[in-house]
Amino acid sequence: MKGLFYLSRIIKKLEKTHKDKFNFTIIGSGPLEEWLKNELPNTTFKKNLSHKDVLKEMSLKDIFLFPSLFEGFGLVISEAMSCGMVVISTNRTGL
Repeated sequence: MKGLFYLSRIIKKLEKTHKDKFNFTIIGSGPLEEWLKNELPNTTFKKNLSHKDVLKEMSLKDIFLFPSLFEGFGLVISEAMSCGMVVISTNRTGL
């Protein structure tokens, strides 16, 4: 279960307090995609990427936000760390 509502609040707050210091990219698609695009107009959205392209995108970024409300240790966490990203997660995951 993803905490996209919380993620949008975090991104909005960071954009407000640290304008021009962050560039956010959300990878994936789903039923909340249009809502997220309206909530976060300055965010880049990428969907339907191959696994190879997801890892390439991760290697270009510094921080991975994982706002899951309930999840074990998702493989994506270790993938992000293997790409050199700092992982920030909720306390509801295996991390």
